[in-house]
Amino acid sequence: MVSQDDNAWTILAITGSWCFLALIVVVMRVYTRLVMVRYLGWDDIAAVVTMVFGVVVWGCFIGEANWALGKHVSAITPDMLHHYSRWQFAHGMLMVWALHGMKIAFAIFLLRLSNGKIFRRTLFVSIVFMTVYTTVSWLTILLGCAPISANWNGRNGKCIPLNAFKGLGITYSILGMLTDATLALIPVPVISSMQLNLRTKVCLLLAFGMGLATVACGAVKTYHLYYYFEDPDRLYYNSYFVWGALELYVGIIAACLVSLKPLIASLLDKAKS
Repeated sequence: MVSQDDNAWTILAITGSWCFLALIVVVMRVYTRLVMVRYLGWDDIAAVVTMVFGVVVWGCFIGEANWALGKHVSAITPDMLHHYSRWQFAHGMLMVWALHGMKIAFAIFLLRLSNGKIFRRTLFVSIVFMTVYTTVSWLTILLGCAPISANWNGRNGKCIPLNAFKGLGITYSILGMLTDATLALIPVPVISSMQLNLRTKVCLLLAFGMGLATVACGAVKTYHLYYYFEDPDRLYYNSYFVWGALELYVGIIAACLVSLKPLIASLLDKAKS
């Protein structure tokens, strides 16, 4: 019996809501930097580019929903799976660089905080490290099957064994969580040493601490990746890709929060007056 139950709209609603929220925050960031600060830095450009990737990633969810996303395995035909897999391949390729861009935007912003040698060297090493493991991950997805079309047609091709692919994916996710945690925590001693009032320090630390929410999303994503290939009905909830999207959108929001300080201060002043 073929199930008519479809979870695609729920997936699109969840990911779309977070995508829209991240987009609003990025627009607010650009407004703050262009209109109020009158300076657009490389970190701002990186945030905008990352958001473009984020919107396209949500577009991939829409493309997948036209075929097999949100459907039970009993309702998926080989033709539907074929078309879905093409969208999923593009989705994975884009997601890798979107997550990388989010981290780079945050790291470049942090470079403004201090001229300390250890602080800046740690950030530069983190940027190089992130770029290397992201490139390796992207190449793994791109070259995981030969020819590339074997990713979606499954015929006349050779692919990396699923266990090896899963192991590489888990390793990439763990490295991503470690770098996210590093970027969230490294500003703590710098902010603590600044000549700021306690309220401002706490607000800044909370804003940077939002980066730990990205780590939490990454941890849940990694958990679902561990069981992803063993679940024959995985496309119904598609939890791995959903949590990957949440990791991206929450990360974009976290990377932009501190940049909104002038705008928030202005709005608070107007509210008081």
